[in-house]
Amino acid sequence: MKRTITLITTIACAITIMAQGTLADYQRAYNIGSRFGGKTSNTVMTPNFVTNDEVGKLLWYSVLPSAGQTPKYYVVDLKSNKTSQLFDYDKVREQMSDQLGRRVERIIDSSPTFTKTDDGHLCVKFSANAINWTYDTQTGVLMKGDSIRMERGGERGPWGRGPQGAQQRRWSEVDDQ
Repeated sequence: MKRTITLITTIACAITIMAQGTLADYQRAYNIGSRFGGKTSNTVMTPNFVTNDEVGKLLWYSVLPSAGQTPKYYVVDLKSNKTSQLFDYDKVREQMSDQLGRRVERIIDSSPTFTKTDDGHLCVKFSANAINWTYDTQTGVLMKGDSIRMERGGERGPWGRGPQGAQQRRWSEVDDQ
C-alpha cells in the first residue's frame, strides 16, 4: 500500500513538472502586448437586433475606434445580408450643431429606434442634448423633434440622467431633509 501511494505521488509530481512551461513560452506570453499592441484598436459594442413589421429584421452596431476618433455606426439588413454605414457621425454632429447654435460633442444619448418613411427610407430616431431627433439615412437629413423634460423640471443630460452638465448624484446620496 505504501508503495502504491509513493508511486502515485511520484507520477503526479512528474506530470506537474512536465506541465510547466518553458522559458520560451513565458517570453512569448510576456511580449504578446508589444506584438499585437495597436493592431486591435477597434472595439465593437454589443450588436442590437431590431425586428418590427415596419423595417423588417435589422442588426445595428457601433465601432469605437481608438481615442480621439469618432465612432462609426453600421446597420445590417438580415434579409439581404448587406452591411452599410448607418450615418456619418461627423456630418450628423455638424447638422445638430447648426440646428442648436452651439458645438455638440456627443450626438447619441439613447438607444436608437428605427422606422421607415412613406418613401421607404430607413429613419433612425434617437435622443441627444435633451431633444428627440430623426435622421433619414437615404437623404442624410437630420430633423429636430420635441424637447425632453424631466419630471422635476430641467433638461435631461446624457442617458436621461439629471440636468445637462450637472454633477450626477451617487446612489448613496440622500436629501438634506
